[in-house]
Amino acid sequence: HFLYKENIHALYSSLETKYRKFSLQAGLRYEYTGYDANQLGNVLQKDSAFSRNYSGLFPSGYISYQVDSSNSFSVTIGRRIDRPAFQKLNPFTFIINKYTYQTGNPFFLPQYSWNIELGHQYKSIVTTSVSYSTIKNYFSQLFLTDTAKGILYYSEGNVGRTHNIGLSATLIVSPFKWWSLTAQAVFNH
Repeated sequence: HFLYKENIHALYSSLETKYRKFSLQAGLRYEYTGYDANQLGNVLQKDSAFSRNYSGLFPSGYISYQVDSSNSFSVTIGRRIDRPAFQKLNPFTFIINKYTYQTGNPFFLPQYSWNIELGHQYKSIVTTSVSYSTIKNYFSQLFLTDTAKGILYYSEGNVGRTHNIGLSATLIVSPFKWWSLTAQAVFNH
């Protein structure tokens, strides 16, 4: 029996303005997260309790420039948080088969990302962008082996930092009033 209680408190603020051909928006979010977890034990296994508190500031914003009636450029930047699902924190071991077990990770931390994107839009038909992001405490699957028992433990956790660069192009056309088509190409490395 896994008992879990989580509280997330947030405060948001944003400003938006337009000046001639420029549009700007800036925002700031403060978040505080606290949780308490308890995996109840039994005769063979003791209770396992843990808790964590963390907070952070998450700025975001964009600036766009309308070149003419057909073209606009934009720059977007922001910081984000992704929290592990509470089920992923549960340290209980699930038997998948006699050689593979799955277990939660009570030491799983949230991942934080910084994202920046440069974009161009032609009318409302073609949008292209290049983006970059860096993620701290990146989430990933973990496979741990107990060679003495010949068992593979599957879990999830943080594995460090990752960097991503992306290119995308989107085409939106409406050949008829009753039909619209959206085609998108995305490349990430």
